[in-house]
Amino acid sequence: MKNLFRSLGIIAIVAMITFAVAGCEGPTGPAGTQGPQGDPGKDAGHIHSYDNGICSECYGIVMVQIKGGTFSMGQSDIAGAAPVRTVTLSNFKMSKYAVTQELYEAVMGENPSYFQGASRLPAGGEIQGKRPAEQVSWYNAILFCNRLSLKEGLTLAYQVTGVTNWNTAIAPGASNTNWNAATIDSGSNGYRLPTEAQWEYACRAGTTTSWSFGDTDTGIIGDYAWYPTNANSMTHQVGKKTSECLGLV
Repeated sequence: MKNLFRSLGIIAIVAMITFAVAGCEGPTGPAGTQGPQGDPGKDAGHIHSYDNGICSECYGIVMVQIKGGTFSMGQSDIAGAAPVRTVTLSNFKMSKYAVTQELYEAVMGENPSYFQGASRLPAGGEIQGKRPAEQVSWYNAILFCNRLSLKEGLTLAYQVTGVTNWNTAIAPGASNTNWNAATIDSGSNGYRLPTEAQWEYACRAGTTTSWSFGDTDTGIIGDYAWYPTNANSMTHQVGKKTSECLGLV
């Protein structure tokens, strides 16, 4: 996992839980972005006006098309790491930014993030709502994905036995057998979490080096990632770092 997080195609900020969403392959939307329903301008009745990943008029978010391919997944130089194996992926889409607090709250009606409030204000010039959502359980992450899909009129990616209304469903606060057995509808065009293989493939960004930008981080890592030292041990507004070659930030 060391080089996976060192690849920095998608940034895990500090040690908090942040997440991105993925979707099935679809046509290209405005400015090279993607919309699961096709052309967002046609489907939503307006042209999306994006501000760090969220449309100002609806819940549409920027999705980047990731071209599929074959890569070596895993790591051989770390004890206990998954063995290196060849994996082939089809085209998929991934959100350009980590899910922001304002988007999460707009969809879920709450903001569980630690980094908010008077004692945890954002850095100067940064917008609180555009910091990444964190402290999100896996259950709430799939609930978020399905609710976002409903808001955009997409078919739901996740199915959980006993859950019939995702808008009123409450994610379990402890381990739950039905939610643990959640399945993904392969024919869905809705939002879901990226698979482990998709995550690593996006992080590697077509490279085989220790980092997506090379084999050394000397004097460069701060351009691509937040870490405790340069982040002052807090989260920061999404989109503030250099994107890697796939366009993910």
